[in-house]
Amino acid sequence: MTSLKRLRLHLSGASSQPPDSTTVQSFPEVAQVYHEALQAARHRQTTAEFKEQYALRTGIEGTLSQGVRAFDLRRARYIGLAQTHLQHILSAVAINVVRVVS
Repeated sequence: MTSLKRLRLHLSGASSQPPDSTTVQSFPEVAQVYHEALQAARHRQTTAEFKEQYALRTGIEGTLSQGVRAFDLRRARYIGLAQTHLQHILSAVAINVVRVVS
């Protein structure tokens, strides 16, 4: 039985006996799959489509970061959905005002 089959049996619960070793070196097939996936992800990060999508995410992350740092968005000051919603709207307006002024 190959080491990959032993690992699959152990992880599925079909085998109560653990494989001899659980390091990645013991399972070269698994290590190869992870390596190929990592290389594919790194290659995808160099494409123009990825950079376009990541630029959108960067803008959103920046806005959320500004809200958390400058306007304490992690904590609601009020109890109740309506008041919390109003706080979010006012925080969004404040973020926009700060961006227009500066």
